Amino acid sequence: MPAPIRQSADSRFVEMQQISRSLGENNDCTVKAIAAATGLQYGVVHAQLQHHGRKSGRGAHLYIMDAALRSLGFKKERVAPSYFIRQYPKSHQALKSVTTHHADRFNSVWADGNNYILFTSSYRHAVGIVNGTNVDWTRGRAQRIVEIWKITRA
Repeated sequence: MPAPIRQSADSRFVEMQQISRSLGENNDCTVKAIAAATGLQYGVVHAQLQHHGRKSGRGAHLYIMDAALRSLGFKKERVAPSYFIRQYPKSHQALKSVTTHHADRFNSVWADGNNYILFTSSYRHAVGIVNGTNVDWTRGRAQRIVEIWKITRA
């Protein structure tokens, strides 16, 4: 398989990155992923994660993310990577895993009107997908995904 094509960062990510830097934040991928997937402002999500126990400059555990999503009026539903893979073109249906560039590469599958949060190996990074667009620095990179959450209003 050819290497993923590097794409420019999504404008939503660029905006969130500017806010993040102005606050002196880092390790805030969970804030950005939830903000992207819910359509809420970075500051609102940041405050809610902090309320549920996220420390500034640190990542957030899954239970903190889940609690913040519920408080913000959203729910998560786990989606198996195979759900997407079986919709890929025939020659790609033998893939064993989803990566962060699949939303752009197989956009007709991922642009289903839903928003997702993807977690990379060892749950070290969270990525927001908005109707088939990767809203993260991983856009155009092939980071392996271990879990997918579909985000909807509660």
